[in-house]
Amino acid sequence: MTPHPSHQTILPLSIKSRPPFSSGGTSENSSPPRDCGNSSSSSSSTGPIHVGGGHSPQSSEIGDLSPMFHRKTNPSAQHVAKRALGTSLSSLIAFHKRLSLNQRLLLYFLLLQFFLLIVVLYFHLICPLLVVFHQKVMSVSWIMPNSDSFAVHSAKYAPHASAAAAAAGEDAQPHKSKVAFVFTHPDDESMFFSPAIRQLLLQNHQVYMLCFTTNFNKFMKSPNENRADELERAVRMMGVEGRFKVLEPDAVEQGAEFAEITAIGTPGAHDDWFLTPSEMQQVLNKFVQQFGIEAIVTFDKYGVSGHPEHLKVRNQVLHYQESHPHMEVFELITYNKVIKFSGLIGSLMWRGEGIALYSDGVEFAWNAMVEHVSQWVWFRKFFIANSRYAYLNNLRKVKPTM
Repeated sequence: MTPHPSHQTILPLSIKSRPPFSSGGTSENSSPPRDCGNSSSSSSSTGPIHVGGGHSPQSSEIGDLSPMFHRKTNPSAQHVAKRALGTSLSSLIAFHKRLSLNQRLLLYFLLLQFFLLIVVLYFHLICPLLVVFHQKVMSVSWIMPNSDSFAVHSAKYAPHASAAAAAAGEDAQPHKSKVAFVFTHPDDESMFFSPAIRQLLLQNHQVYMLCFTTNFNKFMKSPNENRADELERAVRMMGVEGRFKVLEPDAVEQGAEFAEITAIGTPGAHDDWFLTPSEMQQVLNKFVQQFGIEAIVTFDKYGVSGHPEHLKVRNQVLHYQESHPHMEVFELITYNKVIKFSGLIGSLMWRGEGIALYSDGVEFAWNAMVEHVSQWVWFRKFFIANSRYAYLNNLRKVKPTM
């Protein structure tokens, strides 16, 4: 007699004979996942299992096992992003393959034009806007930290000033020093030393400048452009007073007088190094003696940008100090690229080491650098707008080697 379809056969099934829950194997040690849907089914390890189709009263004892075998996992956002990126790249590659050679060249040209447009907009529009913004922000007195006081402790000149003031019945005033900035190229004073120059002027020190080259270089469009004239306009923009003179090397040997702002060079010559170490020592010695210079500010052993001619000037200044121990030398500290291009934010967050001298506005360096017309190229605009050296100079005193 055939059983009625509604009647189902219930077979006892031990744990060992159960079908594996994992599709990865049939090991007896494989333990099935727990059924979180029904606690009664998990309490019996050898209970009857319903076999066959249709509905059975015993099916409630086990519960629905389908979630165990068909779990739906929501993909993470990172996975979705990766998949979308892969799809986009595949679409772009497929689109690129369908283009002809002429179409590809046209596409490359358009992309290059777009890139150049971005560069032009940044350096000719965004950088000046940054300067204007920084100028407005830095005009608020409380945002800029106070600079350190620059003092020269040379005993050669200070006692005479104090004694003269005491003899006249006046209070002895803090000694204001004669400080010479010694550098290599016209525009070094604007790009690297402008905060120190600005602060020394504000602190009423006498500022002198000695530049060792004025020559024609690759950025100049015409030999008629004169870097010495650009240097003079830049220092006047900074407010440095005194005469300006360009001396050729032969004139130095013939005993020509220096000016407060002196550039050594030959008009129209190429930017080749033309002074020997002995000639540089002669220039330094005469310049210091003529004006009674008490302190020299120059590059450190890294030269800020690593330029080899910056290092030559620095080495000659230190060599001069060896034979003149009374001369105080201060070097401009070079920082790594992260700190170097931290700009306004970096200079506000960290004063750095040594003597911290702040500028009262990035426009001081910007306006001075604009006067160097032949050198006013895109990367110098970027440097002035984003460099720490347009906002803050850190000077470190160099101990003379005996």
